[in-house]
Amino acid sequence: MKEILTIKDENGYHCENEKAAIKRLGKIEEMYRRTCEEQEKISTQLADLRAAGKAKSVKFNQLLTKKLTNVSIIAALESCF
Repeated sequence: MKEILTIKDENGYHCENEKAAIKRLGKIEEMYRRTCEEQEKISTQLADLRAAGKAKSVKFNQLLTKKLTNVSIIAALESCF
C-alpha cells in the first residue's frame, strides 16, 4: 500500500508534504480525464461494431468489458470529487 499523504481531522484535510500530495492528486485527476476520454472512444467503437452487425464479436465483448470497468473507475473517482 502506498503512503497516505493527507491527514483528515475535524478541520478537514492537511498534509506535511504538499508538493507530493499535489503531484499525486494531479496524477489521479489525469487518470480520471484519460478514463473519461477512453469511454467516449469505446462508445463510438461499440456503435460502429453494432452498425456493422458485429455485436456478438470478441472485439465487441472486450470493449464492452472495458467500458463497464471504466464506469466503475469513474464512479469511484467521482465519489471523491
